[in-house]
Amino acid sequence: MGRCVVPTVVLVACLLLAGCGATSSGPAAPATTATEDPIGPSCEPNGTLSEHSLPDRPETLDRQAAVEFVADYEEATLWNENVGPEKESMGVSVTRSEVVRRTETGYVVHTEGQVSFEACANDRPSAAEKPTATTYFVNGSRLVRLADVDDPTWNPRGNGTVAERWSDRD
Repeated sequence: MGRCVVPTVVLVACLLLAGCGATSSGPAAPATTATEDPIGPSCEPNGTLSEHSLPDRPETLDRQAAVEFVADYEEATLWNENVGPEKESMGVSVTRSEVVRRTETGYVVHTEGQVSFEACANDRPSAAEKPTATTYFVNGSRLVRLADVDDPTWNPRGNGTVAERWSDRD
C-alpha cells in the first residue's frame, strides 16, 4: 500500500503543475461586474419646453368671459413661472375657475389647479406636483393677481400684483 501512495501523489502533483507551465500573454484581465448607480440614473436637461403666450383680454367682460379669461391666463402664467431648461416634461391644469364676488367695477375670480413636472437637476431626474390657488380681480382696464391664497374671496386689489393694465381708468 505504501508503494501505491507515492506514485499517486507524484501523478497528482504533475497534473497540477502542468497547468502552471502554460505561457501567458500578460497579466489576467480583472473581472468586471456591472453595478447600478445607487442614486439612480443620470439625465441631461433637454430645454425644449418654451413659454406660452398669454391670452388676449376679452372684448366684452361678463361673468362667463371673466371666468374663461382668468382660467386661460392662470394656466399660461403657471406654465411660464415653472418652465425652465431643466424641465423634461410639464403639465398645468386649472381645475376650478369661478366668480366668487362681483364688485362695482369688476369680478373677483378664484382658480385652483395643479402643476406637475419631470425635471433634470444636478444630473438626476426628479418629479413633483404642486397644487395652486390664485385669486384675480379683472375689469375692463386691468387684471390683478394674488397667488397662494387661503381665502378665495379675498379681493386681490389690495395685496395682489397688477398682471395687466389695459388703460388708466379705474
